[in-house]
Amino acid sequence: ETGTYTTTNVFPVATAGTYRYWVKDANGCVAVATNAVTILPVIPVDLTLDLDAAKISCAGGSNAVINANATHGLGGYQYTLYDGAMTIIEGPSANKNFDNLGPGNYYVRVTSGDCVDTSDVITIANPAPLVASEDIDHVVCFGQANGKITINSSGGTQPIKYAISPNLNQFVSSNVFSGLSANDGPTDDPYTVIAQDANGCYLTFNLIVTQPQPIEAEVENVTDETCLGEGDGKVE
Repeated sequence: ETGTYTTTNVFPVATAGTYRYWVKDANGCVAVATNAVTILPVIPVDLTLDLDAAKISCAGGSNAVINANATHGLGGYQYTLYDGAMTIIEGPSANKNFDNLGPGNYYVRVTSGDCVDTSDVITIANPAPLVASEDIDHVVCFGQANGKITINSSGGTQPIKYAISPNLNQFVSSNVFSGLSANDGPTDDPYTVIAQDANGCYLTFNLIVTQPQPIEAEVENVTDETCLGEGDGKVE
């Protein structure tokens, strides 16, 4: 068989296809051709991402997760996490799950031999912080139970729910707690009120409901009517 012969027995193959090889000795004797050798094309490595958990629960947190998975290529996958400036944060390694991530832009790259695939930008946003303030209507008269606490909230992840001591494990949709007695005595505990959003982000308030001092009165002087029908009696 004609062709270019070489002394090496290693033949790099750059193109997929079917090949046969011949061997010739120093005397020009040629052996029977080898069996057909088929070189299959490599399917490009394919990177997929699971971004269901790529979310931050509470403003300022770092609990987002990016899960990556590669297929095809040459196997032996190595994953690298980059920030928005393509600076390496983690990797390369066989670990394909990146957690404890804060807000920002990220990229994931996988290599498989000389095969490479890089994700589009992954943006993890900082959620709006939960903000709340209290409004207290104090008890009108001593000993009554007509105090009221209103929690005004915004931000966070809706819906926002509320609880008040001693039932801090019972959350309700109403932000108003009424029918409250005063708790401004020296042995009283403050009312603890929690505002909590759908992600479990919460704010806690320790609040005092006051009451006025009791009205005190006593009769000091009684002056009887001088004559029947005079109407000049007096009470002080």
